[in-house]
Formats: sequence, structure tokens, C-alpha cells
Amino acid sequence: MLDEIYGGPVFLYNVHKEEQLTGKAGDIIAAANQAICRATIDGAIWIGHLKPKLAASEKGIKLPATVVLKDELALAEKPASIVANLFSKSIISVPIERRST
Repeated sequence: MLDEIYGGPVFLYNVHKEEQLTGKAGDIIAAANQAICRATIDGAIWIGHLKPKLAASEKGIKLPATVVLKDELALAEKPASIVANLFSKSIISVPIERRST
């Protein structure tokens, strides 16, 4: 699936629905295990891999989402060191909203 993240066209791979996190549609609201969680209009999705869309004569390569977006994510926020050691995941702390049930 072709989408745009941080102004660049990318193909999305390994996409799974997130059950609890929410935020402003389009925002990256979390990252773990080299995947990103992106808010949607009705919740959020985890995106495992991205491949930048290049010119027709060029070939891109599918890479972990946090690798493709490393520069943009570094500008967003620093890793949350308090919880980083609790999981075998790389976690980026970002503001989230929880849905009331």
C-alpha cells in the first residue's frame, strides 16, 4: 500500500491494527521493535517495514520502519530511558490519547 509519511511517499508492509493507542490521524504515536505505530481516523496501526517510492528507473529496498524514518523520528523525541530496559523493544515516548470504553 502506498502512503505518505513525513512528506515522502512510501510503501507500507507488515501492517497490523493497534487495539489501544490513539492520536491525531497521521501522527507517529509510538515505536517498538523497529516498527512504528501511526494514528488513524479510527484508531492506530503498527507498520513493520517501509520501502521508499523512487523514480521508475530506481529500485528501493524494504527496511524496518524506524530505519527508514530514523532522521525524522530523532527530531520527534528522545527514547524513554525509564521504560527502555523493561522490554526487549526500543521505545520512543510520544503523547497518546486513550479511548474511553
